[in-house]
Amino acid sequence: MNAYKYYLSPTSQLPFCSVPLRLDTYSNCQFSCSYCFAKARGGSRSSGPNKRLDPKTLAARLDRISKGRIVGATDEFLRKRVPIQMGGMTDPFSPWEERLKVSLQALRILAKYDYPTIISTKSTLIGEETYREVLAEGNFYVRISFSAAIDSLLNSMEKGLPSIEQRLGTIARLTEVGVPVSARLQPIVPGHEQVASQLLNLAADHGAVHVSAEFLKFPLENSSKEFISLSKNAPELLDVYRSSGAKRVGRELCLPAEAKVSTHFELRNLALAKGIHFGFADNEFLHLNPYVSCCNAADKFLRNAHFFNANALSILKSQMSKEQIRFKYPDDAWLPKQSMLSHINSRSRMSLSSLSANQAWKEILRRKWNSRSRRGGPADYFGIKPREERDSVGNLIFEWNRDVAA
Repeated sequence: MNAYKYYLSPTSQLPFCSVPLRLDTYSNCQFSCSYCFAKARGGSRSSGPNKRLDPKTLAARLDRISKGRIVGATDEFLRKRVPIQMGGMTDPFSPWEERLKVSLQALRILAKYDYPTIISTKSTLIGEETYREVLAEGNFYVRISFSAAIDSLLNSMEKGLPSIEQRLGTIARLTEVGVPVSARLQPIVPGHEQVASQLLNLAADHGAVHVSAEFLKFPLENSSKEFISLSKNAPELLDVYRSSGAKRVGRELCLPAEAKVSTHFELRNLALAKGIHFGFADNEFLHLNPYVSCCNAADKFLRNAHFFNANALSILKSQMSKEQIRFKYPDDAWLPKQSMLSHINSRSRMSLSSLSANQAWKEILRRKWNSRSRRGGPADYFGIKPREERDSVGNLIFEWNRDVAA
């Protein structure tokens, strides 16, 4: 395999995400999930050659940064100790890892620097003794993913993955050595919501300290393996989405918030009754999370970490108790001194190149704030509505219907 050059970077979720750094130890994934969001969004694709992180590169980078030598905005995020999401686009523990141990080496390096790291996986490899020892030594928070669907559909959606029982056992093995674990219910298939409740109960009983929930985003590339697989094994699903008023967002079809809200609150109430934290992971509900770190609640489990609050969601959440929600850039917001424009889509970069890094970022957020489309501004979020007025410089003013969070 070739060395993976782009293993670590901020993602295009910067305008609303508090943990926007992703680290992928492999460029591809060997698991065959028919709902794969990375493939639907132009990420990991098995057709290209797999590349892997050179652990020496990561070690040298963190050593250089620890000595104050900073090159680029990503290094500034690392110096600030913004948590890394390991497994942002590909699973770091798919079968390649059993032989190559690249992710294990990365974990040891991150543990050496006590770097706050969120790990996302469907693998049970992470529960083996060698990995448990490293995780127990470092500053890690593990999220293990489950699909909420009945067995007959699940078997076709998640080919080659460990069973639900094996993943639950991994939660137990990690919590035995003090590693905090979240159960990530993603995706929930419409019509299979009861499975999500069952999984939540099981995860809590096996030691999970948190659970998050997100509904299936239906991939729309007709020629993709994901679309073909879902259409074949659940032929009614596409009609369910269309009849529910689902909207196209990028390359995916997303259910409206109204079709998901009751399930989200039922799961939240169930989690609270089980004594664990709950995270709303569908974009429309992110503002309802009572955590600094969005749906994953990583601020409850990682130490000595900084969560990125120079984004539109943080601006919105800071004013949820007010009658009027206005565009007000946070006084305590931290930004890299160097430009982040290369990590934003090309349409957002247009006409910003002449501005300073600070000015350009504020302008991106202002545009998000005033957009009425699904682009990460307040209009995206359930219960947030624009008022029939603007502030003195023309920015939209919003209001919050608190009844929806009851």
